[in-house]
Amino acid sequence: MAKGDGGIKQIKGKDGKPIKDSEGRFVWEVRISTGWNPIAKKYGIQTKRVHGSKADARKKRDEMKRQLENGIDLEAAKACLGDFADRWLSNRIESGELSDNTIDRYTLIIGQIKKYLGAVAISDVTPLVVDDFYRAIKADRGLTNTTVRKIHQVLRQIMEQACIYDMILRNPCDKVKAPKNDPVNRESLSAVDASRLLTAIERAESEAYAAESAKECRQDERGNYERGYIHGITEIACVLAARLGLATGARRGEILAVTWQSIDLANGLVSIAASITAKGIVKEPKSKAGNRVIALDAATVNALCKWQTVQAFELGKIGFKVKADTPVFSDAKGGYINPCNFSRWWRKFTTANGFEGLKFHELRHTQATLLLAQGVDVKTVQNRLGHANASITLNWYAHAVPENDRAAADMLGRLLDEPPKLRVVKLPKTA
Repeated sequence: MAKGDGGIKQIKGKDGKPIKDSEGRFVWEVRISTGWNPIAKKYGIQTKRVHGSKADARKKRDEMKRQLENGIDLEAAKACLGDFADRWLSNRIESGELSDNTIDRYTLIIGQIKKYLGAVAISDVTPLVVDDFYRAIKADRGLTNTTVRKIHQVLRQIMEQACIYDMILRNPCDKVKAPKNDPVNRESLSAVDASRLLTAIERAESEAYAAESAKECRQDERGNYERGYIHGITEIACVLAARLGLATGARRGEILAVTWQSIDLANGLVSIAASITAKGIVKEPKSKAGNRVIALDAATVNALCKWQTVQAFELGKIGFKVKADTPVFSDAKGGYINPCNFSRWWRKFTTANGFEGLKFHELRHTQATLLLAQGVDVKTVQNRLGHANASITLNWYAHAVPENDRAAADMLGRLLDEPPKLRVVKLPKTA
């Protein structure tokens, strides 16, 4: 059988009669040669069973021949989607192009894909199969449109790689319309609530200092000088981290990655040049625009000045010398605070102070909302938040602008009702 040739054989039983499936359809075996294999020293044969009429079998044979002519690797196309998805992710991880958070997210999504399509051959993943998969996973697991869209994005990348490898001719995801993202309800604090939060932070700051001092007095009374950590210092650091978050709108990871060399107390500036992941890995911010310098208010600068002195003194008790690369918001041993531990502290603090459910990231929304509502130009807000361009700031925080809508309407009304009078200028008489 030459390459590309195909044959059709009807499947018969031992009695020589054609076999029918449970739906009364005839069963056919389609065979097509994939050409001479010099390694195995034999012709490759691709087979496929078809249930239906002989015309259906011919249609399948012709489809297989077209795929072969277009360079499709028929053997590879028989691979299960689940195995190929794992291989795809492994290659992406080895390339070093994915962050830890992205790896975790892709791993979770691929796990969901494998539960539904893991055993399906790549060549059998059609647009209809993909569409049915989205419907099923959304109904079974109660997923939002946004989550299904993220699954679609990953599955599309996987199937696109299969196209590159000549496993399939076209990406089935291209013909499936992914659901639109659900509207995002970005909460932010009003000016009154933001002020109330700052008051709570200042109160917690005083209490944390007092508690830390009391603990150290007890340690001195016991003569406990051989220690590897300082009781209570992490509590103060967490409170001050929250204060800086409210003052700058920086992300959690960015705040916790700030070191003393990033703080210019004399000029009231903080440089955001790194971020710490949930796994405790310090890396660059999520975008180049994330590297930025943000001005600080006087009260925040004063709080940090006091903390710098206290931190150096207390950590010095365990032989730790605070340096330029020491985290500003350090743990009990002078290292970085684990972001997950900080989040636990934040939940406890907000619940105790009447802000239950407030996410730390919402301080970022609060910063943008309050500044835009007070007429601060978009470019300044963009720079403080570290957005790549102003359009991102507007798209994410456009809900802040309508707060000035009434004032704008009133101003326009006054202009139309009392148009400015034109001043008549008398020209000098000409001779």
